[in-house]
Amino acid sequence: MVRLFIAVPVPQNIKEQVTGLIADLKNVQGLPENIRFVPEENWHFTLVFLGYQDELVNPAIKKSIANILTSDVNNIEIQFEKLTYGPPGRTPRMLWLTVTKETSAAMDELKTALEKNLEEEGVRWRKENRPFQGHLTLARFEPISPIDLPKIDKKVDFGYSTEEINLMKSTLKRTGAEYEVL
Repeated sequence: MVRLFIAVPVPQNIKEQVTGLIADLKNVQGLPENIRFVPEENWHFTLVFLGYQDELVNPAIKKSIANILTSDVNNIEIQFEKLTYGPPGRTPRMLWLTVTKETSAAMDELKTALEKNLEEEGVRWRKENRPFQGHLTLARFEPISPIDLPKIDKKVDFGYSTEEINLMKSTLKRTGAEYEVL
């Protein structure tokens, strides 16, 4: 059994821009002491978390992805919007770089099409029913009251176009998750 998810990767030129945002953030006074920044090689947009799957299911998952790559929903314009705490409506425990509502809607359409393909291929997983909110998780910390966090809401205006979707393996370790493109 392997822990799997389907994700949209972040290209190197965008990682460099995000790294600049993080460098500025590290100078902000009052960030949680236990903040752990996510390594850039782990930045991605999770579309579908499949959980633990038998490796025999990988061909069906890959076929589902391949069918999306030949469809009209695979070309996504990803436009970043702001740096903020997440998740929304809950006690903050992460630092997010969010995308615009339009990008989230396009990614949600892609996610829905992927889920349909996965179902048609007989792949079983626990579906998430909450609205899709496109974001990169840049850091994690123990949950903390918003009043104890410094203000960081910062508008950003950059993005990229992608047609790439990856099947990812996630290995949980004491030092954090390690991801591998399958």
